[in-house]
Amino acid sequence: MRLLFLFFCSVGLWIGEWFSLRNWLLRGFCHFRHHITPCASSKLSPKKGEIRAKIAATLIQEWKSGALTGMIARAADFYGPATVNGVPNLLVFKPFSVRKKASWLVNDSVPHSFSFTPDAAQGLIQLADRATAWNQTWHLPTTPNPPTGKEFVALAAKEFGVAPKLRVLSRPMIRIAGWFDPLIAESYEMLYQSDSPYLFDSSKYSREFGFAGTPYAEGIRAAAASFKR
Repeated sequence: MRLLFLFFCSVGLWIGEWFSLRNWLLRGFCHFRHHITPCASSKLSPKKGEIRAKIAATLIQEWKSGALTGMIARAADFYGPATVNGVPNLLVFKPFSVRKKASWLVNDSVPHSFSFTPDAAQGLIQLADRATAWNQTWHLPTTPNPPTGKEFVALAAKEFGVAPKLRVLSRPMIRIAGWFDPLIAESYEMLYQSDSPYLFDSSKYSREFGFAGTPYAEGIRAAAASFKR
């Protein structure tokens, strides 16, 4: 029997013999626009979400038919030590490490979930090792009750010993920057994740494994420390 592990997170696409790793960009999970749970029904974001939804639906259909043993594991945007392309690492930790002003996307007054990379790695290992976890959709451990953008930046600034100065990058600013950088242009359609509360619910994982995620203050401390080495 074939095994397929589908990992939706903040990395690109990698396909090996047994694994497919991709980015998860659906919106409106379980009819709550920004409260994201591991259910199957979803309302798609343009383009990217449609493609990923089709892949997920195909995989679920295959494991329900018995054609393969599979699993979907999702994560929010990453932050953590050596997480080079994580949004907080690029916009907050890296600038603070050189005593520059941090940035935040669209709205810094709403809570936004991020997955701590060591927690996500541990979650993948535990899920893969548990036979009863297969043929299901999971959210990797992501700490509940996330801070707002302002609170996240304040915690990071404390670790670097700098003032919590930040600029909020508006939609027009990001749109204009996208004219010159195709990567920024591609990120524009995903800004709905930043304009309102974005709450990634991994309570299914915490009930099963007894771990809800590393507290944000502790994760931010570890991420900041990696920039001081």
